Amino acid sequence: MYIKNTKVFLTQCESVFVNYIFTHSGNCNINDFTKYFSTIYGRVVSKKCVVVEINRLRRKVITQTGYDFLKSRYGYGYTIRY
Repeated sequence: MYIKNTKVFLTQCESVFVNYIFTHSGNCNINDFTKYFSTIYGRVVSKKCVVVEINRLRRKVITQTGYDFLKSRYGYGYTIRY
């Protein structure tokens, strides 16, 4: 993935999340994504595990590019910050 002309390498979980959020108009309900990710992964994945992976993605992108592309919405999930 490229952000501000910087290549950011993504893990499989991170790439699934980025693909999901871009195909859902920049919005991600955390409960819906947890169900979606559980079906892809083939076993039940907890909401906390998903939140940790998303926070690792945010930290990785911020350290490499200096740009925070996600905005968390309390009680809902995440949106893309343009």
